[in-house]
Amino acid sequence: MKSTPKPKTSVVKAKAKVEASAPTPNVHVVEITPEIAEALLKENTNNRPLNRARVRLYVDAMKRGQWKLSGDSIKRATDKTTGKKRLIDGQHRLQACIESGITFTTVVVDDLEEDVFSVIDRGKNRSVSDVMHIAGVGSFKHVAPAVRIMLTLDANNNVLNSELLQCVTPDDVLKYIDENSESVAWALSTGRTVDSAIGGIRSSWIIFCLMADKAGQREAAEEFLDSLRNGAGLVEGNVCLALRNWLVRANNIKRTATIENAATYAKAFNAYLEGRQVQIIRPWSRKAEWPVVHPAGSTPSNNFEFEL
Repeated sequence: MKSTPKPKTSVVKAKAKVEASAPTPNVHVVEITPEIAEALLKENTNNRPLNRARVRLYVDAMKRGQWKLSGDSIKRATDKTTGKKRLIDGQHRLQACIESGITFTTVVVDDLEEDVFSVIDRGKNRSVSDVMHIAGVGSFKHVAPAVRIMLTLDANNNVLNSELLQCVTPDDVLKYIDENSESVAWALSTGRTVDSAIGGIRSSWIIFCLMADKAGQREAAEEFLDSLRNGAGLVEGNVCLALRNWLVRANNIKRTATIENAATYAKAFNAYLEGRQVQIIRPWSRKAEWPVVHPAGSTPSNNFEFEL
């Protein structure tokens, strides 16, 4: 049996020297109150500028009780000469604590060396899609943006406001999928089929399907989409023919606005439910109200106009 070669003496001495001179950080799990956050922020010198959008995102998560002990830490450095403390990581979390008034639990790493500041926050934050992929949710590329928009609509927020969309956390998305798994699976399968058959935007079709299903209109939506896919027997004035023609034009000129497309599909579906004759479809305008799908059992009214 071969023996494991011993490291060279110079390497051993170098390793011992490094270990002897290495700092010994103190690590604790601490409940941060707004008062403690204010005290820690007084140590915040020469840090990067505060990002207000990130603070608002954290405030929203804290108020909704979705801030969790994740292992991310508040970091403080200690000047070896003066013993003075300096906050080097965590200013956005601490500011959010103050503004939300919510106490949160976190890891605090103390007594780091000043020069570690240069290597903090070089990584990329995990996106909704990243978390869904880690959780084993398939087709996250198309489902994640669709669910984010649905949650924003459910909260009666403006889906055209990117900051409000960013307030939807990965936990929000996973919870929605868990609570609406059958609906999401149907919307994904149906959206994929329609996209493959006639084009459009897959995420937009998923949004439309989720909207229709929430309104109790799954059966009607399937009939509408079957007619749209097959195109058999469609005559002038049929909204499915008008939408097919619009999709051809939209695909040819590379219109890839997910939200606008989803709203346009919903407009066409409402016209289908109303039995209206439609010659030409214009895409939904950002200046118009969001087209809520007519609930099952309701009496449809002409809420939206198409150019004829």
